[in-house]
Amino acid sequence: MRYNRNESFRYEFECPKSVTFKITDVNGIKTATNLAHAKIKNISPHGMRLLSDLDIKLKGSIKADFTFSLYSAPITVKGIFVWQRKELHGYSYGIEIESTKEVEKMIVEELKQVSKGTVYIKGK
Repeated sequence: MRYNRNESFRYEFECPKSVTFKITDVNGIKTATNLAHAKIKNISPHGMRLLSDLDIKLKGSIKADFTFSLYSAPITVKGIFVWQRKELHGYSYGIEIESTKEVEKMIVEELKQVSKGTVYIKGK
């Protein structure tokens, strides 16, 4: 599955959420890295955009386990790094979430709780 920025449901955080991750597989070779930290800029049930100081060289396939909390429940998902872009202060990464129906439902339910307290102001 390719990263789809135009997915109909993508929640953008004004204040990015914290996420921790460990790389578990590089080009089919099992590995275990130290715990790394990043921020979630946006998320959907199938993918997310991370912001990080780390320069992860995306050559081939890199898989990781990600743990984060959107509202209350901790969520752990497996994901694949799809793209990397240099930013002014660090890097952003596109992550494809290897989601199940259960994980998708949990992400949607947590985002419903997050959005209850959000006020949108429509500009001209």
